[in-house]
Amino acid sequence: MDYVVRRDGMRDLEFGGEILASVDEREYSGSCQCTRWRELTIYRTTGGSYVVEEVGRTLWEDERQAHVAFLCEDASEVVALFTPGIGWDENTWFFDLAKILLGKAGEVEPSFRGLTVTRVD
Repeated sequence: MDYVVRRDGMRDLEFGGEILASVDEREYSGSCQCTRWRELTIYRTTGGSYVVEEVGRTLWEDERQAHVAFLCEDASEVVALFTPGIGWDENTWFFDLAKILLGKAGEVEPSFRGLTVTRVD
């Protein structure tokens, strides 16, 4: 399938591929009545790279939706995007939402399995 992923202030990304995993913050926020939330998606392109998309949604009339997306060569680059202090967001809570997304991706793509865990002996 072909996709066009919007990016604010940058050229959009157009590619063929498939959705590996997606998560909507509202699913994991309990019973709150969210007026702002994030949707995260990982796509695998036909060339074997990954597109990671974040859409910031809002119900406020004076605010606009926010669109961010990155092209990553491999699964470890995807994980780095979500790592606090390395990727695009310093918020550790955001990484917790991303862990859910990465876990879903690991269910269908072996290269994502175990990337959110550090083994200690």
